[in-house]
Amino acid sequence: SSAHFAGLVVEGLRRSGVGISPRKPVRGFYYRKGERTLPAVLRYSRVPNSVLVEVANLNNARDRRAMLREGSRRDVAQGIATAVNLYRNSQNTVAME
Repeated sequence: SSAHFAGLVVEGLRRSGVGISPRKPVRGFYYRKGERTLPAVLRYSRVPNSVLVEVANLNNARDRRAMLREGSRRDVAQGIATAVNLYRNSQNTVAME
């Protein structure tokens, strides 16, 4: 169900006009120093659904400039909020206003 939620986060961000990496945006692992791994924040999570969202690489000048703009930050927040509502709706619960 975390992969489903992660897909909704990607969809919500796209709906808000946030650029998504052309690389596989949802994955169950990544490679660091040649080893297959999962971030500890996800690996040791006790909650039923967890995702890690990287919204910008502050070493990238374009990303850094975008995060300085209120509109860009609002788009990211709106995209994540959209994903939460989509997920809640898919679970037959009342969407947050």
